[in-house]
Amino acid sequence: MLFTHSATERRRVVEVGAQPGDDNSKYYDVTSVIVHERYRLNDPNNDIALLVVNSTIPLSDKIRPVALPPIGSTVPGNNGRFVSFRRPGNSQKLQEFSVDYVNATVCQEMYGSIFNITEDMFCAGLSAGVGQTCQATPGMPLVGYSQNAPSTPVLYGITSFGVGSVMEGFPGLYVNVAAFRPWIDAKLRENGY
Repeated sequence: MLFTHSATERRRVVEVGAQPGDDNSKYYDVTSVIVHERYRLNDPNNDIALLVVNSTIPLSDKIRPVALPPIGSTVPGNNGRFVSFRRPGNSQKLQEFSVDYVNATVCQEMYGSIFNITEDMFCAGLSAGVGQTCQATPGMPLVGYSQNAPSTPVLYGITSFGVGSVMEGFPGLYVNVAAFRPWIDAKLRENGY
């Protein structure tokens, strides 16, 4: 359905065409990874990278792009509802689920001294902040729809960090893609894309 990625120790690949409950994915080898210069392991800040694949990915009814949010746009708050994806445990089946935007102040109170929630990230969780996408799914997309273009999916977030799993009641922490648009655009230009 949407563009996602997965990595193994032996081979880094981009998986496309996965549908919830379906195993008909196609895989493309990653030829290079452009990691944010200020990214540090176990730190949710600057937790973003661009993956370059070995060939053009053909579009179809199951493989289609998502839009990047405009520079300076904000994550739809209040009643913002998003769709994310995960593979629980060792499951090969993709699962789709809805999450709600969690106010930054509420999120910071929940995470306390664990992480400082910055403008480069946001929180979303199941049932208005209770539960999350689980630590095991970093890199999965969080997609929503803009009020200006309600039929165009927008990549608002990328699963970053989380504490424990759904049962622990912490919302998931997501990379705020709009905050990184200048970096994304610059890296695409620098690398000839």
